Amino acid sequence: MLKRVSIQNFKSLKDVTLDLQKVNLLIGPNNSGKTNFLKALAYFGKNNKIHSEEPDPSKIAYRHLNGAIKIEFKFDVKNKDYSIKEYDYQVFECQINPNGTVMRSNSYQDLGDPYIKILDAKEKLFEQDEFEQKVGSLIIYKPDTNKIDKPGPVGDGTETVNSDASNLVGFLDLMLGKYRRTTFSQIEIDLHKCIPEFVEINLEDVKPTDILFRLHNRDKGSNAFKRIGLTDGRQNTIYWGSAR
Repeated sequence: MLKRVSIQNFKSLKDVTLDLQKVNLLIGPNNSGKTNFLKALAYFGKNNKIHSEEPDPSKIAYRHLNGAIKIEFKFDVKNKDYSIKEYDYQVFECQINPNGTVMRSNSYQDLGDPYIKILDAKEKLFEQDEFEQKVGSLIIYKPDTNKIDKPGPVGDGTETVNSDASNLVGFLDLMLGKYRRTTFSQIEIDLHKCIPEFVEINLEDVKPTDILFRLHNRDKGSNAFKRIGLTDGRQNTIYWGSAR
């Protein structure tokens, strides 16, 4: 689990550190850096191969600083089997300089605040695949309301949700059919915790239309479609994401 993110010299972020929980809410006025924080995660995340390209720090660095762009990811690895058992966290530090990319890995022991670095005598370069395995799993979700409020194709759903949530219906349909008592039930529980009035997720068949096939880039007849709805337990009413 990602526990802490530190960012320096990225766009408007001069020096920012956030300790993260399971659910985090970014609140602030316009131009306070909320979007740039997410962009920094995306820049070093799944869709960016920072090792294979020459980065251009001048395009993304904080305009008033000459320092390198630096981002640090702290992961909880308490359940991992490390040779030194005191390793509770692993920290990946990535720096982008005008001459290329430098990456280092350090390990930390959980001794409260401040965190005590165990390997501060010899910082070591860490393996590229190790960095990609950790940071590459980060996905920045930006739901496209033009897609999630309309019926979606089912029958070829995947076990992950796209970053724009365009396959949300197919994902939920797969979870309902394959993991009804585990994953799907937990999704409903989490939904209820966040929005207490909603107690159930509903999926209903809809008639395929040419518009739906074009919207989801599907050949005619290749998929069935369903729409998503949420049951309001207080009013015993289902609110559908779209009309039939």
